[in-house]
Amino acid sequence: MPRGDVLDERRQAEAHVTAGPPDGDREAMDRRVATALTALGWRSASDEPAEAVAPTISLLLAAFARHCDRARLRRGIAEHLRQHAHALDGGGAAAAAWEPMATELMTRCGVG
Repeated sequence: MPRGDVLDERRQAEAHVTAGPPDGDREAMDRRVATALTALGWRSASDEPAEAVAPTISLLLAAFARHCDRARLRRGIAEHLRQHAHALDGGGAAAAAWEPMATELMTRCGVG
């Protein structure tokens, strides 16, 4: 079993992986994602502001930078958008219906 100091060193070394990009970069990416969401018509899909949805998508984009799985990223973004969109008839669209918007968002954020 690793010693406590070894585990602490590992945790500190991996902190950037779980926390996403440094604060300045994260804020810039949050703004970029929010701008892209707004340009794609997010306001018509949800009362939740793009700025509130953007941070989680920014973290997904940061995870993509480490793992490079575009399909998984697209599905993750689509699911996040689905969860935060209006359910007009009491039931929302499947996450797959959000994949075109997720793909366009990825392109606008330089990942697609």
